[in-house]
Amino acid sequence: MLGCDIVELDRIKAAYVHFGQRFLNKILSEREQAVFYKRNKNGLNFLAGRFAAKESVSKSLKTGMRGIGFS
Repeated sequence: MLGCDIVELDRIKAAYVHFGQRFLNKILSEREQAVFYKRNKNGLNFLAGRFAAKESVSKSLKTGMRGIGFS
């Protein structure tokens, strides 16, 4: 069964500001990063959406975000 996660944009923004490229490398594949950089104004929404989807999958697999590679 697959669920849905909701994330706060401020939380994602804070993680991106703090960790920068390391955060992107952990969450996004190279292809997804290319889309992120093209989005300009909507990049944060894209990043938050990907994070929420992948967090949901990791919870359903009971691995947590550290137990699964997304990039």
